[in-house]
Amino acid sequence: MIRNGIIEFACIALLMIAGGAIGLVFAQWAGYPILAGYDKVIYTYSDGSSAEFDSLEEAERVTVATGKVLSSAEMTTKGLAGGSLIPVTMVTSFVGLIIYTGVRERSKIGRWFSVSLREIAFGIVGAAGLLGIGALYTLVLGWFDYRSQDFMTMLTDGLPMRGLMLVGGVVLAPMAEELYFRGRLFDLVSRSRGPAVAVLVTSVCFGIMHMIPVYVPITMLMGALLGYLRHVSKGLVAPILAHALNNLVAFL
Repeated sequence: MIRNGIIEFACIALLMIAGGAIGLVFAQWAGYPILAGYDKVIYTYSDGSSAEFDSLEEAERVTVATGKVLSSAEMTTKGLAGGSLIPVTMVTSFVGLIIYTGVRERSKIGRWFSVSLREIAFGIVGAAGLLGIGALYTLVLGWFDYRSQDFMTMLTDGLPMRGLMLVGGVVLAPMAEELYFRGRLFDLVSRSRGPAVAVLVTSVCFGIMHMIPVYVPITMLMGALLGYLRHVSKGLVAPILAHALNNLVAFL
């Protein structure tokens, strides 16, 4: 069991690295210089004021120090560099994860994607639950006087290829993450430890995968709800729909 788990996560790590590498190759093929950087960063705040910075790090440092709330961000770049590579590497990594899981679990695809009104209803209710968790978490952060920046605004407004970010975040991310975490990984754990442990393990892995420390707790909670949807619906239509609707609202 442990040996299989190590092999599994090694495969996923290699897959994500390969996805990023393919993204870099695509960037070079498209004629974008990779080792460039941000030319300038312009932050607009909720009070209507704006400020221009020489780097993203400076913008974040000043924003946190002044306690202002970000409304939108605009970044001009010298090429597809740093955060600007996110759209390309995200898409290639998610496509790779979809292919990997689809191939490994091809015998289950038909059962996982059985569509019914019940599945759709579960998905819509689940999306409302995810949005509620997000709103509550923002409120809790406010109690601790932590002003969370609008990460989705930065991704859609601040980075190039807005359309690619939208497709990656609303279509490919829910499909890839639910296929793997609530599909393959959930079944692997549930088979030996039961659905409760499967929900716990997949939600923890899901949260850690998002890497941004302040967002790890909320993604774990969301992962737990998505795992519960998988358990009660017995398929992936409900969690994928809930995940996609949640991301769509965040991107709007």
